[in-house]
Amino acid sequence: MISKCGDLLLCIFAWCCSVCFSATTLLFTEYLDSANLVSISWGFDNNGGPITFQVVANTTGWVGFGFSPSGSMTGSDVVIGGVNPDGTVYFADRHATGNTLPLVDAKQDYTLIDLKESGSTTTMTFSRQLQTCDTDDLPITATPMILIYAYGSNDIISYHGASRGAKVINLLNYAGSVQSAVNYSYFDLTATKFTVPHLTTFYYCKIVQLPSFSQKNHIIRIDPLIQKGNEDLVHHMLLYTCPFDKMIYLDGECYVSPKSTTFHLCQVVFAAWAVGGGAFEFPANVGISVGTSQDPLYFRLEIHYNNPLATSGRVDSSGLRFYYTPQVRQYDAGILQTGVHVDQKYVIPPGANIFKSYGLCKTNTFPSLLSGPVSDLNVFASLLHTHLAGVAVRVGHFRNKTQIGFLGVNENYDFNLQRPTFLGQTAVVTVGDEIVVECTYNTTNRNHVTTMGLSTTHEMCLAFLMYYPRSAIAKCISVPQVIYNSSIMSQTTSNWSNNSIASFQQLLKTSTQHVVVINLTAGVNVQEGSILDMQPSLAADCKSIPIGHGNSILNNYSSLLYLILLIVVIYYLEETL
Repeated sequence: MISKCGDLLLCIFAWCCSVCFSATTLLFTEYLDSANLVSISWGFDNNGGPITFQVVANTTGWVGFGFSPSGSMTGSDVVIGGVNPDGTVYFADRHATGNTLPLVDAKQDYTLIDLKESGSTTTMTFSRQLQTCDTDDLPITATPMILIYAYGSNDIISYHGASRGAKVINLLNYAGSVQSAVNYSYFDLTATKFTVPHLTTFYYCKIVQLPSFSQKNHIIRIDPLIQKGNEDLVHHMLLYTCPFDKMIYLDGECYVSPKSTTFHLCQVVFAAWAVGGGAFEFPANVGISVGTSQDPLYFRLEIHYNNPLATSGRVDSSGLRFYYTPQVRQYDAGILQTGVHVDQKYVIPPGANIFKSYGLCKTNTFPSLLSGPVSDLNVFASLLHTHLAGVAVRVGHFRNKTQIGFLGVNENYDFNLQRPTFLGQTAVVTVGDEIVVECTYNTTNRNHVTTMGLSTTHEMCLAFLMYYPRSAIAKCISVPQVIYNSSIMSQTTSNWSNNSIASFQQLLKTSTQHVVVINLTAGVNVQEGSILDMQPSLAADCKSIPIGHGNSILNNYSSLLYLILLIVVIYYLEETL
């Protein structure tokens, strides 16, 4: 490897980064051109940390890749690299001021991990922070971005001619193309010509049933199906599984009608969409099983209609489209519900700018509720859920009482913008790990306590973790024991002030937790536990950009990397002197 590096420092750095990268999974891949000559693969830390890219181009010349605000060169943020004929490599972070050779940035914010040629292709692997705080770079956000590429036939960086292109991809909330499935069909679960009331906001619910299948299939993608002309009306949709053994024909208002009792039985989120969201495609080795006796058959479809002008006579048949295939993938996807058990004895104070609730999941009892070997949970996405007072949700992942990462973070939670979010890198939850769900509420507009409950004026604190392979464990939730002590609760909740709110939050957090693990067919396990302290989540802003954190692989090797570089520098100085 030294013969190809040309510089010992670059060689050592590249070696260290290759060690780090070897443990990183790049979950997503897209071709950037119609001829499939240039591809991009990527994966990222789910807590706002580094994102890793791998560009593969059908050339042995220079390769350029980056981001553009408009699709043109002007204002773009790019990297250009390649392998010289003598085996040495070149790589630089650049920016374009026009249709000229991009300028090298004064601050190099892209880290080269690997750069090599094999046959007629060049593979360039590198990483960067989502927000570099460099005016020559573009921040990577959770919205669609314009990716640009170009390449040359040799290593003289010059005009690319027709060897260029652009593609719009949402890197952080990615949904690939269903066309990747060879044999697929679809079914729709929708409202049926529902006349939306002339109210400014309305929650509509309907019990729906899956079609019948002659064999096991896998759902591989879920798309929103918004009736044309109603794009301004349909604000969000949720689909919950129902524990019914036969069809119940119900539709109407979700939370206040006489039918709500039945609707409330369906509480495990199966799919979600909200304004600004798109399709959700499962990883290539995972699908949701349908068509077997163990699979859900009935669901509650919830649609929130936002009708600010309270117009009447609008009819809607929106819903969700599910693509499925009989070519089942390697793993069935499962959904594990974690967080706080819904109990009306659990109260949230009024007038709180910030109030935090905590739920605990302890996986050490999973084997007692399962037969045979217990597989790790490979968590690839999460859907975070509170009601209207919720403003933030975080899901901490702990091993041996130490936090090793996050399984979900939304510091700007909005009930009306719920959607599953990929973690970027699959997080492995092993038996013995603990999961803490933290929900932050703002109740400054409320004069009375808010209880945990099923309606939107009550509250919840839940995280639905999407993982593989599917397990029979459906829920792993907790509730603080102190809420059942009426004397303590009555004394604590009589008068609210900033100090008493803070004290009550601490009381609930430090109380012994009843942890309930539920296997829907094999029973329930109850044990005690304690809420572990969670690390601050690290937002990608310019005030504090971390080197590494959470479950970022680079964090585990940073000290080693710095030590090796220090040794090399000392060696160079000694040789020079």
